[in-house]
Amino acid sequence: MAGSEKVPYNTFIAREDDDNRRFDRVIRKAFEDIPLSLIYQGIRKGLIRLNGKRVEGSIRISRGDVIEISSDLSIDTASGKGTRAFKNLRRDSSGPPLEILHETSDLLFVNKPSGVLTHGKSSVEGAARLYLTDKTADSLSFRPGVLHRLDRNTSGILTFGKSLKGARIFSDCLKNTLLRKYYIGVIAGELTQKMVWRDPLLRVREVTKISREGKESITEVTPLIHSRGFSLVEFRILTGRTHQIRAQSAYHGFPLAGDWKYGADRRPPAGNWNGYLLHAYRLELPEELLPCSGIRVIIAPLSSRDRKKLSLLFPAKSLAMAYSRFKSYT
Repeated sequence: MAGSEKVPYNTFIAREDDDNRRFDRVIRKAFEDIPLSLIYQGIRKGLIRLNGKRVEGSIRISRGDVIEISSDLSIDTASGKGTRAFKNLRRDSSGPPLEILHETSDLLFVNKPSGVLTHGKSSVEGAARLYLTDKTADSLSFRPGVLHRLDRNTSGILTFGKSLKGARIFSDCLKNTLLRKYYIGVIAGELTQKMVWRDPLLRVREVTKISREGKESITEVTPLIHSRGFSLVEFRILTGRTHQIRAQSAYHGFPLAGDWKYGADRRPPAGNWNGYLLHAYRLELPEELLPCSGIRVIIAPLSSRDRKKLSLLFPAKSLAMAYSRFKSYT
């Protein structure tokens, strides 16, 4: 009889990154499409079980444990459709070709191009996940992903976690401001001396503004070249607010050239210049991260397109000296 047939289970193996984690939290992380109520109901009824047994959600699992999910949970009972309620752990991903700067077993550093999203469809994250498909161990509670972000039109260094260990240590260093992050950009106006900008920044909808209610944001600004009303500068951000450089540059009277959203002149600085130029070119890593990173400094060279843009504004000899300072070119 059809009613007597046993319901099959989908089987998953706990890996190193799942070790010593709560059973219910691993399930919640791994199967984000299953509603929480259904997860806990499934655990109580034994439709989600560990090593063939019904267990409490609070139990901690070990590497090698077998987690089983009843195929009953793959039915969308609300709509009646036979859709799967859990995702493939390695989602189909796509994105631009990756320019890999450095890679270890725990971390991946890439050079993000301008005009490409960090997250979402056809993003750098999608391309990185596709690249890492066969380079990382299967895990229920950890999925390789980007550990910080850059705006669509900002290029430069992006870091991805390949292991839970690497992701945790990098994120802790980022939270405790142990990473030294440097950008180069072109601003409107001729800056002739180093400045330190300290401003309270507040995110309001899609724009970051100076506000008493905001959080202190600190940026060190070092001029490198100035010519014809523009400057090539180095930014070191000591805090990591959204649009920090763009908002502070505009507030202090030096908006990024071409950054119309933050008050720059809508006329292109030169030729067929589009948008602004801001590039995360250098990342200095603390000693705490060495076991995962293997090196202390990551450098991301400018794209040939951005170098051409700079050549429209600044003398070749001055640019050669700036590139030498960046140590991006041989």
